[in-house]
Amino acid sequence: MTEALRSHVRALRAESGEKFDAALDTCKTLLQNVLEQPDEAKFRTIRLGNAAFHQRLGQFPSGIALLRSLGFEDANAADGSPGGDGLPAYLALPVADAA
Repeated sequence: MTEALRSHVRALRAESGEKFDAALDTCKTLLQNVLEQPDEAKFRTIRLGNAAFHQRLGQFPSGIALLRSLGFEDANAADGSPGGDGLPAYLALPVADAA
């Protein structure tokens, strides 16, 4: 694990307190889904407004920072519109180009 990832995990632990295990498990599940089914766009996209995601991980800025450090990028809705308050609607993991 790189130092940047360790730093984000430590920040998440400090920020989330007793919710840390659920937050880290959510991150693990998101990554595991992508690894198991890399061609499925639904597993590479996280709607930031999703209530379950927000409750488990998205409410913590360090959780979002952790996902970004793992390669997720800000993305808008399919029609190009941002989410509420002009913020990104999604985090998306681009498809790796192995060529």
